[in-house]
Amino acid sequence: MNVQDRPATVADYLANTYQFESRAVVLEVSATNTDDGVKTILLDRTIFHPQGGGQPSDTGYIRSADGSTVFAVESLKAEKSGHIFHIGKFIEGETFTPEQEVCLQIDRQLRETYARLHSAGHLLDVAMTRCGFSLKPGKGCHFPEGAYVEYIGSIQDPDKDAVIQRLQAECNALIQAGSSVAVQTVSHAEAGSILPEVPDYLPVDRPVRIVSLISDDPAGVCPCGGTHVQDVKQIDRIRITKIQKKGKNTRISYSLE
Repeated sequence: MNVQDRPATVADYLANTYQFESRAVVLEVSATNTDDGVKTILLDRTIFHPQGGGQPSDTGYIRSADGSTVFAVESLKAEKSGHIFHIGKFIEGETFTPEQEVCLQIDRQLRETYARLHSAGHLLDVAMTRCGFSLKPGKGCHFPEGAYVEYIGSIQDPDKDAVIQRLQAECNALIQAGSSVAVQTVSHAEAGSILPEVPDYLPVDRPVRIVSLISDDPAGVCPCGGTHVQDVKQIDRIRITKIQKKGKNTRISYSLE
C-alpha cells in the first residue's frame, strides 16, 4: 500500500506529555538513500514527538514484544500528510515485519526537559505582557542549547540588564505561584472564540490544538503542537540570559536552572 493511502499516524504525544511507554503496530520499514544502515519506520501511532514548532525530536527505542529486535530512534520526520516516520538503526536483530506489534519507549529525561523548555518559552510571552512589552512572539527555539523566543518589534528601554531582571523576576514569580496547563483541541471556527488572534497559517479544515499556560491570561493562550508541563511549577526556574536585536525584531534567550 502506498504511504499516502494509509491513515495519518495517531500522535499520542499530543494527549499525554508524560506517557513514556506504549505499544504500536508496524506499518512499514524502509531503507534510506544512505549506506550506513539508517532505516525509517512508519507506525500506526506513536508517543515520539517529531522536531517541529521549535522543539527537538524525541529519542528512544522501539522493541519487539520479546525484546530480541531493537530499533534506536535517533530522529523523526513529520509529513504534511500526517504520517510520522521514525528514523534510526536496528541495534539488535534485523528488522520488523508489517502488522507486528512493538513496544515504544522514549527518553524520559529528554522529554521532560523539552516540555519544561517549551512551556518556559510560552511563559516568557506572559511575562513580556505583564512587564508592559506588547510585542507578538514570532518564532521560538526550545532546544536545551540556545533556547530563545523572537518577538516582532523592538524593546525601547535602553537598559537591557534591567529588562532582563524584570522579565526573569516575573517568570519566576509566575512559576512559584503555579497554574495548571490546559490543552484542548477544537475546530478552526471555535478557535476564533478562544484565541486572541487565529494565525493565518492554521488550515481551516483541520482541528486546532490550543495550550493555555496561565489561567485567565490571554497572553498564555496559543495554538501549539508541542509537549508541555502539567503545571507551570514544573518549569522550576528560568534564567533570562540575553536580549539582542535581530533585524527589526527582539530575541530573548533563556535557560532553565
